[in-house]
Amino acid sequence: MTGKLYPKGVRWFSHYSVDQDDLMGPNLVMASRRKPELVRLLSIESGSALS
Repeated sequence: MTGKLYPKGVRWFSHYSVDQDDLMGPNLVMASRRKPELVRLLSIESGSALS
């Protein structure tokens, strides 16, 4: 999975293409779909990222 890193976590893309990255904003993060717990912990939506 690929997502953008923000101060409170990662916002994951359902489908990523290079057009989504303007190289001006947050960094990109990649994680294996085989590690759903890691993806959940890093997600902004989970509320638990970096807290």
